[in-house]
Amino acid sequence: MSARTKVIADLRTAIDGIERRPALAGPRGAEAAGAARDGVPQAGPGTLNEIFVDGTRDAGAALGFCLMQARGLTTPERPAVIFLQMRAEAQETGLPYGPGLAGFGLDPDALVVVRTDTIVEMLWAMEEAAGCRNVAVAIGDFARHHKALDFTASRRLGMRAAAFGVTLMVMRYGTGREASAAHLRWNVAALPSAEAAFDARAPGAARYAVTLEKGGRRLGGTGARPGRNFWTLEWSENGFVADTPGKRSGVASSGKPALSGADAAGLADRLSQTA
Repeated sequence: MSARTKVIADLRTAIDGIERRPALAGPRGAEAAGAARDGVPQAGPGTLNEIFVDGTRDAGAALGFCLMQARGLTTPERPAVIFLQMRAEAQETGLPYGPGLAGFGLDPDALVVVRTDTIVEMLWAMEEAAGCRNVAVAIGDFARHHKALDFTASRRLGMRAAAFGVTLMVMRYGTGREASAAHLRWNVAALPSAEAAFDARAPGAARYAVTLEKGGRRLGGTGARPGRNFWTLEWSENGFVADTPGKRSGVASSGKPALSGADAAGLADRLSQTA
């Protein structure tokens, strides 16, 4: 066997092993990643994920879903989250907001923002981020379709993620779906917010519709049917929870109000009494 043939055979074996690996963390894997939230899907470490939204107006929903995943994957050994985007596209999708990150349970100091000039630089930076031992998640915000982001590029990213145990999240926009080597493909859409706990006219907790379009083992929450691939997720003080029938809006699964520790009567005392 020639050296070239042996290299190709070894590469095929490595690829086969990656594709057979479960892409979604099961109950034990989710607990190990710190994401033991019943009914909430959690991507496993070392996977490549595509997160699709229909348009850039739902960019916030896509980023919110990625941050929810990052919350469940960061550990003391891997505390960092990398957010990558191209400078020319940042005007369309915006940047993460530091105080908002704290609301997601993420330390703003643990987020590293990377901006590149070209798609080739961005893909290279994402591969390099996947090789950092302190990184848990790298999120790439691709506001437009780029020829360089093809099947070969996704294969490279998937192999890099699997080799180093880093979860890669590729944010995409539009209704088209090209062939890719992503382990999981999600579709995320923003839903009307839940009712506010203390003001019915105010927006409440953020709510998302999440569909698993492609991927290995599927997860379901308590009472969910086997092979579940659709979730309605609502934000709470403890992270995302599955929005199940009969659950009171504005109340987390722990039973605490959405504004933890807030005194409803005291809120009115601080308002101006003159118009």
